Amino acid sequence: MESAIRVGGLARTKSGVIQQTLATVRSEQGSCTLDALKMMSMEQVEAYLKRLKGVGLKTIRCVQVFSLGQPAFPVDTHIFRISKRLGLVPEKAGPESAHRIMGALTPAAEVLPFHMNLITLGRRVCKPARPLCGQCVLVRLCPYPRSR
Repeated sequence: MESAIRVGGLARTKSGVIQQTLATVRSEQGSCTLDALKMMSMEQVEAYLKRLKGVGLKTIRCVQVFSLGQPAFPVDTHIFRISKRLGLVPEKAGPESAHRIMGALTPAAEVLPFHMNLITLGRRVCKPARPLCGQCVLVRLCPYPRSR
């Protein structure tokens, strides 16, 4: 398992947490599938996953949108940065607030494409240290270039 997740960093620690989480799920559900979660509401899925050691809000939202088809909006570091630069999320907001705000702003049918497009924008254009504002499709809507 460790080699499979090495590219994400902290593979030794993460692989142990993942193994422990899978053991917990197996003992509670009888298997390591998401079948039980598919029958739950978004709130129930969040409550179930949140109690598992090492499972945070971003991971919960990723499971919800990618594996369960629920309209949950995951906020990673790229989306967190972009949402603040665009003024969608207050500058002093924390990740939990950003998840709530971005989820409320995004229509259910647009969650997945909007999430993926923002990640692509963050990786290619709206970079942390030197954003390429001149190449950004949102430059006319974004207050960030004018604030620098």
